[in-house]
Amino acid sequence: MSNSQLPPNSNLVLAPEWAALAKIGKVFHWMYILIICSLLFIILLVAGALGAGFPAPAKNLEELFEEHALFCLFFLLGIVILSIFSIIVGIMMLIRMWNTPESIVPGGKIGQTYVILAIVNFIFGICRGGMQAVDPNAARLFGGLSGILGLVISIMLLVYMWRLADAVGSGRVKSCVKWVVYGYIFFIALIVAGTILRSTIGGILIIAGAFFGLAAGLSYLNSFGYIAKDIKAFIEKHLQEYANAINTQNQPEEGIKSLETEV
Repeated sequence: MSNSQLPPNSNLVLAPEWAALAKIGKVFHWMYILIICSLLFIILLVAGALGAGFPAPAKNLEELFEEHALFCLFFLLGIVILSIFSIIVGIMMLIRMWNTPESIVPGGKIGQTYVILAIVNFIFGICRGGMQAVDPNAARLFGGLSGILGLVISIMLLVYMWRLADAVGSGRVKSCVKWVVYGYIFFIALIVAGTILRSTIGGILIIAGAFFGLAAGLSYLNSFGYIAKDIKAFIEKHLQEYANAINTQNQPEEGIKSLETEV
């Protein structure tokens, strides 16, 4: 009996929906790497700033480069690399979400709606920056609209990830989404309560709110890594089942051929 092996090209045996699911898993993996790299860059940047003795006494940009050339070079190089990486991964993310089949993430084309709102929010951000010096009131208006739309987009992404996790049976991603929601609710509630009280208890509530916000952020980060791994495991499991089914179907024919040879 021959051992079961996965087909060399999974897209040849996957339905179009499963091929799309595999691409979604890959882009979530790259998004997870992007977030990790961004966090590491921020940590190194803060450590470098402290090591360089910031805040710098430089009076202008030229003096800043002269006094901290290595730090500024690291900062600019990191910003350029992260910006290019972010643009590539962001575009890939929007493309994969736009092409998400309804059979995977049902509910009124939530992926396409997310993409449209994300583009609109990006335009609002450009308008805000462009109007900052011309009309501050208009800039504040675009900033408020961008903030509201950003909240809607973040909620839609959580709903998208919940339904995607449901499609592949990922309980830990659902758990992360729950913790994100709980964390942000407690974060907002405790910050508001701490601001109103304005006392020692208020300070403790603000610290607690920051803790819940951090927990929500970590859960949000883990959800990207988990969904990528669970999608990969889901597809590999079904590919293995497919390979086993193919081998099972071929076994009788192989037995007949061997009997004919012996005869």
